[in-house]
Amino acid sequence: MKARGGRFLLILGAGLAAMAFVVVYLVMSKSSAPADQTASVPDVTVMKTIVVAKKDIPAYTVLDDSNLGLLEVEASTAPLDAVTDPALLHKKLSNVRLAVNKPVLESQVSSVGFSNTLAKGEKAFSLPVNSRNTFADGISEGDHVDVLWTNMFKVNVPYRAEEGKIKYEKDVYTSTKTLLQDVKVIRVVSLRPSLPQPNGGGAEGGAQTAGNNQQPQPSLSSLYEDYAPYSAVLVLAVSDQQVELLKYAQDTGEGQLDLTLRSSAPLRDADGNPVKDASGNEIRGDHDIEKTTGLTIDLLVESYGLIPPPAEWGAAPLP
Repeated sequence: MKARGGRFLLILGAGLAAMAFVVVYLVMSKSSAPADQTASVPDVTVMKTIVVAKKDIPAYTVLDDSNLGLLEVEASTAPLDAVTDPALLHKKLSNVRLAVNKPVLESQVSSVGFSNTLAKGEKAFSLPVNSRNTFADGISEGDHVDVLWTNMFKVNVPYRAEEGKIKYEKDVYTSTKTLLQDVKVIRVVSLRPSLPQPNGGGAEGGAQTAGNNQQPQPSLSSLYEDYAPYSAVLVLAVSDQQVELLKYAQDTGEGQLDLTLRSSAPLRDADGNPVKDASGNEIRGDHDIEKTTGLTIDLLVESYGLIPPPAEWGAAPLP
């Protein structure tokens, strides 16, 4: 009986010892477990370098180091198709206006060449203009213009001579009409000569005596006269019919072409809020076509109340 009780106590003691060992092991394991590494390491923001516009770049502008730069942004905020290497954009053409410090996207550029920017049915037409029609060099790629034509017809004006006979004297009859509206400008090419180098130095650095081989500079007012020399060439996107109209107006008689510049500001509703298209983009510019009458001296007298000289002065318009 005593032997059986002693054996039980021995087994019970062994079990308690094993349990104590397990408890001690677990406590020691928890105390020696490595600290959570992520709790002590700060979050690292991943950055990405992308290409941005150094300045506002008009549509249809050739891209290079003068208008492209780099900007480091959080990778999570960079558009998926943002360009990361400026060299990939050199000598390419912006399809849209690029805002300063905004990412340049692959979808916003194309290979250089007007054929890549023209829509179906559009043709590029080069129109030389004087300073008056560059709006103080304010016109740029992406603007829209209207084209006016003023033509002076050679006519014979009838008048009554002293003896009562009808005689004729040569004169001109002027007519003005808006020929085209909402024409897109896809390129502006300046024809202004480069400014002379300081101290008379030429492009190769050779010294020149002041005043030698230099053409007199025209006055500012003379640049805005009707028949001032051309100062720029505007490349317009037009249809074949519009090309014929422009060419005829350029080369016919004493005709003269002039331009008016259309608004490119955001279109706003009655409350002054920008109007947006179905994609959520602001609608910019005035593209409504206006019906015009054209003008002659007769129409000014009949419809606008212009007072003509007395008929006996021989200055009445043709009947």
